[in-house]
Amino acid sequence: MGSLCSKQIDKTATSKVQDKVNRERLKSILKTEPPPTGSYNSLQKDTPLERNSVANHQRLGGEMSIIRRFHGRDGKDTQAKTAKAVEEYLAVEKNAFLTEAKEAKILILGSSDSGKSTFLKQLKILHGNGFTNEELKRGKLIVYYNILTCINAIIQQMDSHFKEFYIELTKFKIENFQSDGVPVGFAQSVVAFWKDPIVQQTFQDIKYQLPLTIPYFFDKLVKITSDEYTMTNEDMLNVRQETKTISDNVFLVPTIDGLQKFHFFDVSGIVGHRKRWIPYFDNVTAIVFLVGTSTYDQSLQENFNINRMTDALDLFGYIVNHPLLVKPDIMLFFNKIDVFKEKIKTVHIRDFFKDYEGDNDNFEHAIRYFKKQFFKRNKTTKKLISHCTCCTDTSAMRKIVEDVVKAIVTKLLDSLNLM
Repeated sequence: MGSLCSKQIDKTATSKVQDKVNRERLKSILKTEPPPTGSYNSLQKDTPLERNSVANHQRLGGEMSIIRRFHGRDGKDTQAKTAKAVEEYLAVEKNAFLTEAKEAKILILGSSDSGKSTFLKQLKILHGNGFTNEELKRGKLIVYYNILTCINAIIQQMDSHFKEFYIELTKFKIENFQSDGVPVGFAQSVVAFWKDPIVQQTFQDIKYQLPLTIPYFFDKLVKITSDEYTMTNEDMLNVRQETKTISDNVFLVPTIDGLQKFHFFDVSGIVGHRKRWIPYFDNVTAIVFLVGTSTYDQSLQENFNINRMTDALDLFGYIVNHPLLVKPDIMLFFNKIDVFKEKIKTVHIRDFFKDYEGDNDNFEHAIRYFKKQFFKRNKTTKKLISHCTCCTDTSAMRKIVEDVVKAIVTKLLDSLNLM
């Protein structure tokens, strides 16, 4: 009797141990990700959408046969538990897949200084909670940095005789503002500098090499440097800071079906940073590609031999024809139209693009020419949507952003077969 009980206890213990091993093995199998099959796969993020790819379902099918063989001798109860575990796993994965599929993923792309970050700021104003106190404080510091950069650039272009009058201004450093606040007399000295006719003439000679919004801040510098002054939305839209990272910005946008989650990815347009874009090409709903139209006569900072507009055309051709971006709609923003309209009156497009046949100062001719150049880069059947924009103008951007949101929601519904 004791021997029989002992055998029964041993058998029960062995069964429990075996069940535990089976469960752990099942977890291990279900958690296992397939090895990367190429350089791009090795860069992809681990998301529910990726785990639910066809390849992974095929892999899971193969693993199920392993599970069945592994549990074949343990009876129907164990097989039922295994099947239930797999069913629960697939249900979770399906819900994760549908949740992510309903969230729009939009890439904001374009060359450096095309207005990508300004477009994102408009989204914060129109569909976010605006700017945080920390962002407003940081915005003030960036204003000071923009002004100091401009002052130094203007003084460097002056004749040595005139440089002597303002050499003291070059001693101000952004570090002083960060640690001690605005130096005494800074605003008054800068206002006097800006009013000097020689300074104005020098600025006109180099203004397109500087942030386009610099005059805006020079004209209201005394007000901005006040301790009591809080940066406005308009101020923040005119602040210029080079983007060097990739950020995921989430907005809840009202639609006819309720709040829709949008992920807008703002990326650096610097030539050396563009290789970082590729991991974000997966599961993209739409792309907003911005073109700095006023840069047609300028060169890249990274390479003075490359025209900025030519670089934008080449970059757009790469994006619109990329094999990983076959499905996303592309919205083409011809940005900085306000500056473009003024520049073409004095800086002739034909001097930089020899095949331009329109009138030198005719905006309609000029913008039609550049639209044609970009559309020609599209070698696919993909439909392109274009807008002429000035991303610092909130009232004008409101309607454009609404059109963008509507197009993206339609794309999402279409992909989910709900239309």
